[in-house]
Amino acid sequence: MLRGFLRKLGHEVFDAGTGEEGVALAEREGALDLVISDIRMPGIDGLEVLRRLRAMFPELAVLLATAFATYAQAVEAARAGAWDYLAKPLDLDDLRVKIWKIEGELGRDVGEASDTPGGDGFIAESPAMRDVLALLERAAPTDATILLLGESGVGKNVLAERIHERSKRADATFGVVSCAALPETLIESELFGHEKGAYTGADRARDGRFEAADGGTLFLDEIGEVPLATQVKLLRVLQERVVERIGASGKPINVDVRIIAATNSDLEAAVDAGTFRQDLFYRLNVVAVEVPPLRERRADIPPLIDAFLRSHTPEGQAPPALDEEAERVLLAHDYPGNVRELQNAIERAAILAQSGRITTMDLPPALTRSTPPPSAPADTLPAAVEDLERQYIAEALHETDGVQTRAAERLGITERNLRYKLQKYGLTSSRDSTG
Repeated sequence: MLRGFLRKLGHEVFDAGTGEEGVALAEREGALDLVISDIRMPGIDGLEVLRRLRAMFPELAVLLATAFATYAQAVEAARAGAWDYLAKPLDLDDLRVKIWKIEGELGRDVGEASDTPGGDGFIAESPAMRDVLALLERAAPTDATILLLGESGVGKNVLAERIHERSKRADATFGVVSCAALPETLIESELFGHEKGAYTGADRARDGRFEAADGGTLFLDEIGEVPLATQVKLLRVLQERVVERIGASGKPINVDVRIIAATNSDLEAAVDAGTFRQDLFYRLNVVAVEVPPLRERRADIPPLIDAFLRSHTPEGQAPPALDEEAERVLLAHDYPGNVRELQNAIERAAILAQSGRITTMDLPPALTRSTPPPSAPADTLPAAVEDLERQYIAEALHETDGVQTRAAERLGITERNLRYKLQKYGLTSSRDSTG
């Protein structure tokens, strides 16, 4: 049942009868995206499978299935890096949602769409995203700390991996720590490791994520969620390039790790509020990159739709087509959940589509409820051209923070001509210089 369900979702599925077979299969196949493992099984149990797999593939997502989960097992699984639990008997709808969340968090579908613009699957048709990528291309080959800013779902995780792949550390480990997903009691052990006997249940020494990423890159997602006490230790790692395991009494351990951090919160406001250390903020804010929300880079929506349709279509089949109304709804929506929301909407539509055609009935209700009906078309061609010109000018002003000189350059017109058109269309600009 599970095998057939996963294949219907378009995934290639490999089976293993025991934990040992599963580990051997993963080592042989290499590029796996997700492992679903029972906890209780012959030979090594699911927790040991998890530990071995995460040692080989630090970014591999693992779901553990059990009918007998205890609190101790949950803590041990979290420490070992399990993505989540599946309760038995399996709820396939719950599994589908968890798979969607994994794809959204790790950005794997975007990364695997290698025939999309950019060669590596990252869509950047809009001027705003092209500016972001141009900045990251310059920063990637260096060891500079990079801080990615932007709303949840804009693709910060995908950009972090892109930076790593274009750095001199590309052949080394790319580690990811979701700071928001770790309870305060576990985050220091996760980041810095611990010695045997450091606390109750620490029956053996354990490397932290900094040690595991030595020579490579560590992506600290949602850095704003790190507790103040842990921020002090994190600052020391950035300043001195050493880590000290919990319970250690000897010399600190040297680490060579490039840091990329990301947040969807206002760190400067957090500094003012006393919830984020100012010195740590300055250490992280070496190269700050604001990733715009999808509603501010609408030129990226059509190619993203195409890429997601291809990635959610079984190999050998043609992607379903969008009918006119479904396309209008997808293009008009503001996407508060950004790229992740669009990806989930397309995956749902691809699953529900009948006869190779996507209609509004296949889209999430949130999209169809929030999209206004189409406005009446302009009566004449000149009026239609003016409507389009007004829209382009408004978008250019938004993307350049209202700086008329930059907006005029982006539009390919003179600043004087832009001022005339602003007056003509009743548009306003807060800034009239490069400021």
